[in-house]
Amino acid sequence: ALPQAHTHLHLHPTEFRTAARYRLGLPLFAPSPCPACHTPLDPLGDHAVSCAHKGDRTSRHNLLGRVIGAALASSGHTPRYEDPNILPTGDRPADISTSCWTLGTPTAFDITIVSPTASSHVLTAAKGKGAAARAAEARKIRKYEQPCRTEQVQFWPLAFETFGAPGPKAEEFLTLLGERQAARIGLSRPESIARLRQQVSVGIARGVATMICNRLPTPPPPLFTG
Repeated sequence: ALPQAHTHLHLHPTEFRTAARYRLGLPLFAPSPCPACHTPLDPLGDHAVSCAHKGDRTSRHNLLGRVIGAALASSGHTPRYEDPNILPTGDRPADISTSCWTLGTPTAFDITIVSPTASSHVLTAAKGKGAAARAAEARKIRKYEQPCRTEQVQFWPLAFETFGAPGPKAEEFLTLLGERQAARIGLSRPESIARLRQQVSVGIARGVATMICNRLPTPPPPLFTG
């Protein structure tokens, strides 16, 4: 993706260097404890991008949610965030929901980011590209699809890996959303789909870089909050 701030296709130099080192498998840490949870940090950042302490995973998740929500809005939808009223049980299957997506029904989108190198995912990830994201979507479907169907809500899991690979439902979603955006943003369908995928990839890279930077012995100021 060409760096373009106005289309959210840019990274701070620190974010870019950190994300590139992570993607290329270059050392990121000297032996030291994680400042968030005191677990030993591995050189390649596998713990850093999975650490559940200090709220960084939530911030990374919310950042990607804002990227996807903005894309939904630009395609003519009205995204709602964290709607608590979709299921009578109080469970929240939707990070983002819309009143109509496909089939003319309300839709709940559940976003998740998984690290294929985490100990809980590495065996699944070894099966092939995107296998960890595919498995994450399958878990979400088992948990939420039937309860949502009972409430006449379409459930749509959106799983991505920390290296950027989407699950099959996320891949389908990006294609459909990019097509719907095309006419509204003045791009051809292939261009619109490509830009949306780039925006999602850059958002994931920014979140990953921030988690790593926040676990360096002397972290730089936070690159994003919320």
